[in-house]
Amino acid sequence: MVRQRFLVLFRRWLFTVTKVVGPILLFEGLVCVRQHLHHTPLSMLDVLTVALITLLLTAMLCLMWAWGEWTWSKLRRLRGFARELRQCARSYWNPEVVKTNKT
Repeated sequence: MVRQRFLVLFRRWLFTVTKVVGPILLFEGLVCVRQHLHHTPLSMLDVLTVALITLLLTAMLCLMWAWGEWTWSKLRRLRGFARELRQCARSYWNPEVVKTNKT
């Protein structure tokens, strides 16, 4: 009950704090790892470059996903056409359908 009340009252606040504090803690964690490994500190240009590359990779992933969805929808239409074609071929060669008139 207390947990539910807390989530109702503070859910938006919790998400906002997480969105603000999360990247800061992530950056500080990266700085600690780089210091431990004795690498040079990150410059602002490095951070911006990585952010831009990540943005471009995400855009490419979304583009490929949309292209895949479009292709899948076109293939669904093609599969329906192929199913009808197979049904036509089966009914054409079906002995019950092919009857000769002997007069």
